[in-house]
Amino acid sequence: MVNEDAGKCADGAKVALITGGAMGIGAAVAEHLARQGLTVLLGDIDKAAATRTADTFRGQGHAAQAFEIDVSDPASIASCFEHISAAFGRCDVLVNCAGVAKVFPFLEFPLDNWMTTMAVNVTGTMLCGQHAARMMVPHGWGRIV
Repeated sequence: MVNEDAGKCADGAKVALITGGAMGIGAAVAEHLARQGLTVLLGDIDKAAATRTADTFRGQGHAAQAFEIDVSDPASIASCFEHISAAFGRCDVLVNCAGVAKVFPFLEFPLDNWMTTMAVNVTGTMLCGQHAARMMVPHGWGRIV
């Protein structure tokens, strides 16, 4: 049984963190969720860009806030979720949109680029999911994409 009312803030809005939320697909997902009434937290390595996007959403009447997060850095992930916990007490939805795509011919693909790609696209996604799930479980509701 799922309690659909669980996970709502005092004002009734659920809280969604979108990594890579400053632009592109992440910003589009955040805008969609904001239009559905969720409080959107735009997590991005480029906090200035995330802040501009959050300002735009707030100008449209949506609840939005920017957070700096480098999903390739476990300490940055932990810090971001600590800030979210302190400010909102919950994370109901996590959408993993942060990602990198380095393109090289296979035989010339530099190992450091491979390691960065794995750190962001795989390890960072898993770590964000763990942190978000730890915040979702006590509320009995959550979604991770």
